[in-house]
Amino acid sequence: RNVLLMPFTADDLRTIATRELNRTRTFLAIERYRNRDLPEITVAATAEEHAARVEAAEAHIRDFMTRNQLVSIPEGLPERFETDAFWIVRAGGKRHFWEEITYRDPLNNHLHASIPGHRFEALVQRMNDNPIRSRYRDGVRAEGWAFYIEEMFVQAGLLDERPRAKELFYIAQLKRAARVPAELAMQTGEVD
Repeated sequence: RNVLLMPFTADDLRTIATRELNRTRTFLAIERYRNRDLPEITVAATAEEHAARVEAAEAHIRDFMTRNQLVSIPEGLPERFETDAFWIVRAGGKRHFWEEITYRDPLNNHLHASIPGHRFEALVQRMNDNPIRSRYRDGVRAEGWAFYIEEMFVQAGLLDERPRAKELFYIAQLKRAARVPAELAMQTGEVD
């Protein structure tokens, strides 16, 4: 409340996170049951395969946005957005959580971080003529936008032809909801 100027207490945020965690667990269980006879998504085997998947994800997002008139793309934005779903080879072949998701299907990460998520939103914000709106940065608002975009696109049908990828979206949502109590505990000084 005093740092991020949000109208919520830490307890309010814990309640919201618990509700999101339970809601998303339910959606994931339903989706997994529906997809029980479908093959799992395989992890990209090479940097080239991953890059092709990222390029296909961007094309799919842009086509879906335009065809369904969900978010307009203002003139002056790049024809292709960078991604932060980078290909990294780690010692022992280990991968962290987000790599496990993006190497299977980069759609979630690209939507959240690139178009129409963080990178897209930041460029649109800079194009605003208002000197306050064009320069003001708010992490809560930015993360809220990117999370909203994920949910809105899932509900609008982005993944209707990619049911296993929908599972990855729910897994990413679970991760975000599950980390809230730990982050709140750090911010409130309950843990060091």
